[in-house]
Amino acid sequence: MFATSVGRRLVIIVIAVSFAIITLVLAIAVNTSISVLRQVTQASVQQRHDLLLNALNRQVAQLQSQTNELTEITRSRTRWSAGEIRAYVIELIGSSGTNNAIVNVNFYWREGQSQLYTFDYVAPPDMPPGIIMPINRTITVENLPPDSWVLALLDQTEGRWIGPTAPLFGDYSQTVMAYAVPFRNDSTAPDAPADGVIWVDVPLSIFTTTIQDLVALEQEMISATGEYSLLLAPNGNTDYVITSLGAPAERVIPGQEPFLLQPLPPSGEPTRMLDPVRSDAEGQSLVLVDTLPNTQWRFVSVISDQVISSVLPFGAVAQLVLVAIIGLVTLAIAVQQFITRTVTEPLSRLSLASQEIGSGDLRYQIEYLDRRDEIGRLARALDDMKENLSRSYRELENWSGTLEQRVKSRTRELDIARRDAQASAGELRAVYDESLLVVSAYQLQTILQTLVQRIQTLLEASYAGVWLVSEDRLTQRLVASTNPDKSHIGVTVAIDRGLVGQAISRQELLVVDDYPNWSGKIDINQSENMHQAMAVPLIFSGEPIGGVIVGRTYDAPFFEVNDQRLLRLFANLVSPAVRNAQLFVQRDEAMLEANRANQVKTRFLASVTHELRTPLNLVINNMDFMKIGAFGDVTPEQIERLDQTIRSAEHLLYLINDLLDVSKIEAGEMELFLQENSLYAILQDVIDNTEVLLEQYNKVGRVQFIQEIDQDIPPFPMDARRIRQVFVNLLSNALKFTQEGSVTLRIQNRRHYIRADVIDTGMGIPDEEKHKLFEAFERTSRAKEEAIEGTGLGLPICKFLVEAHGGELTVESVVGQGTTFSFSLPLKQKKGEVSETQQMTTLLNRVRGDVAVEGE
Repeated sequence: MFATSVGRRLVIIVIAVSFAIITLVLAIAVNTSISVLRQVTQASVQQRHDLLLNALNRQVAQLQSQTNELTEITRSRTRWSAGEIRAYVIELIGSSGTNNAIVNVNFYWREGQSQLYTFDYVAPPDMPPGIIMPINRTITVENLPPDSWVLALLDQTEGRWIGPTAPLFGDYSQTVMAYAVPFRNDSTAPDAPADGVIWVDVPLSIFTTTIQDLVALEQEMISATGEYSLLLAPNGNTDYVITSLGAPAERVIPGQEPFLLQPLPPSGEPTRMLDPVRSDAEGQSLVLVDTLPNTQWRFVSVISDQVISSVLPFGAVAQLVLVAIIGLVTLAIAVQQFITRTVTEPLSRLSLASQEIGSGDLRYQIEYLDRRDEIGRLARALDDMKENLSRSYRELENWSGTLEQRVKSRTRELDIARRDAQASAGELRAVYDESLLVVSAYQLQTILQTLVQRIQTLLEASYAGVWLVSEDRLTQRLVASTNPDKSHIGVTVAIDRGLVGQAISRQELLVVDDYPNWSGKIDINQSENMHQAMAVPLIFSGEPIGGVIVGRTYDAPFFEVNDQRLLRLFANLVSPAVRNAQLFVQRDEAMLEANRANQVKTRFLASVTHELRTPLNLVINNMDFMKIGAFGDVTPEQIERLDQTIRSAEHLLYLINDLLDVSKIEAGEMELFLQENSLYAILQDVIDNTEVLLEQYNKVGRVQFIQEIDQDIPPFPMDARRIRQVFVNLLSNALKFTQEGSVTLRIQNRRHYIRADVIDTGMGIPDEEKHKLFEAFERTSRAKEEAIEGTGLGLPICKFLVEAHGGELTVESVVGQGTTFSFSLPLKQKKGEVSETQQMTTLLNRVRGDVAVEGE
């Protein structure tokens, strides 16, 4: 057990750091060992791999050499007897010392017969070992399959290995590797097909025996390295196993395609990858691949990382770990003893000393004052603290006598400050309340009168007055005062005269203690008892709009700083209200003036249009009479001229009627006579009028007029004359702006309302000009450019008439494609919308107007 938590922490820190360092060193040592062992093992694997590869190279080279010797001898003769071949083969194989390597030696001549010679390397029981028993067989050419590889070699010049495959001839059932060499006689041209083929059949077991014999000689070295080896030969697009050593028998079968889990790397440097054959292998494996010279065979050696790790000296690692644990325990004991003696025990004694000093025992002696380390500095700091506490105790005794007096003095100061704050808050509250009374009014004169009364009450003054600056900012006028005598209200003086004028000019608060004797006083009956005065400007948006003046008698208190602050604050609060009231007055005056001007204009338009319509109707009637010959015979040319004149006069009458309608709309005098009417009668008149307009505009044949009208529209309340006016206006505009194409009138019954659409294929209206359509006297720029006649009054009138019926008029247009005007009319008017009294009044006014027109 350690004495204190500090000691435990220090020991734990030291042990933790030491443990981390030892662990790091062990990890580096083990990793280095593994790396060295891996390199040694890889070198051993490479040595074993090269040894087996060289042995296989030697055996393959010997087989090729024997076959090439037979080929050289065969080139000089066209035919061989069986005895000559047997003797030569026995001599060649017997001298080579590898009589067990070749099972069959085969000769094939392109013309004639194929002679097969089989040599059994297994000696019969009744004969001495090593005796070769050749068997001579003769096979005709026809016995060879037509697709045999023997026939394919006749066009080759070099020898090649075939297989793994079964022997073409012989009594042997095992799989072989065949080495075949084409031969040409000396008289045969080099580019001509070969005269024959010689091949030898080598059992796959021969290669396995070669590897096993070498492993038996090098068993000690090989058992320490390597895991398995493979010898592969290409056969078509894949590899077949010639032989293997240590590979899983269920996955690697000689003479068959191996079951590879991973593709083999190319020949060359060693490759670290997943095991290509074993599915149960863990981690990476070292794979060596080399190609046998003069063949396309590949020799593969594989060793797993588990084999390398299995040779790791874990006993040495265990010894290192044991030594590290013993060292850590020894280090912990030594560190604990050192910390207890040098840190823990001194800290415990100093902690006890601080507790005694903190409890008030300043006689306690502190140890370790002579040490020069951190413990000594801490001891000296505690000793200094003890001296400072002793000094503080003495000072507190001295201050305790005067502390009560200081508290009482401070309490009095705080009480005075509290009363001042309450007084200021009361003043601000009073200013706020008084200003609310002023700004809550709306009329200017009411605001001004309330202003002077509230200022007089707030400042306890004998007089208060308000002056306002004129619009030209040259004069000021008294607009309100508390003087009972109001005769001086409205007095106007120069803007810089008087106390208020000085305050306005300087834009600051002014105070005069002896106002009756002040040189700038204005001689008007302000107040007989005003002997001291104070004025402040009314400022709005940085500009003075007037001023306020207040006065007191001689026996009243002088205007102090608080009074000045209150007046300035009050003036700033009510200035916006005064200015807003002025603007309201100006706005009301401007609206009255505008209404008067509008009424004059409306009466003028009504009078002028009324005076123009009467003679114009007379002109049209007289020309109609002249046209039909009432005043004498007329020629066709005169009739044509009369028609032109009548059309112009009717157009002029149409414009006059539009002006009259606009004037009535602006004056609010346009009234509708609503009663149930059938829409079909109106539409028939509209259609007839549109067809006449087609002829007048000379567009018959170029513009097609289409009607799409529902047949189930019931009668509904409307002003028939005004609805006809809407249809005629919209269709007339559509015809004017459509040079070719069609104009469609579509009427639909939508249960609660009817929907009317006037669709044309004309020039269209740009989006930026659509807002002009329903403004009086406004026309689109295209209409002006094309010189299409019109005043810009038809559409505003239509919009008003549709909305007066409770409907809505809208427009959709695409430039170059056409325009659609749509409006809706409710089938039932809302209750209270048009009363019977209003309908009767409208009817009487209309009758009176028609009678007046007829009388004129």
